[in-house]
Amino acid sequence: MIVLPYNLLFEFLAPIIEFTGIITYIYLIATGQINWQYATILLGFVYLYAVMITTLAIWWDHITFHYYKTWKEVIGLALMAFIEPLIYHPLIVFFALRGYYFFLTGKKHSWGNMQRQGFGKKKTANA
Repeated sequence: MIVLPYNLLFEFLAPIIEFTGIITYIYLIATGQINWQYATILLGFVYLYAVMITTLAIWWDHITFHYYKTWKEVIGLALMAFIEPLIYHPLIVFFALRGYYFFLTGKKHSWGNMQRQGFGKKKTANA
């Protein structure tokens, strides 16, 4: 009763809803229906909120579980939170939509042949 609705709404439908919102926003920009003063304020708020949530999660993990060895690592990750909404998140949405497309069209995707090699020296072929 909890996990299934969560997975449906936030994991499965989120990329579809987000992509639809982006297309709608582009349409509204093209037709001149955007109030730029409020749109800029909203965009700034949403961006800073995403950065704040990510930074708080990193800080909380560092305080409670000590995942990161130094504060330098914590600060580096917190700085990455500023580019995550601009680079990483759009890629996640793109690849989720691509995966949905491959699933619906029955297109198979393969990683290829992965051979285990271990961490030792590479084997040389005998002549």
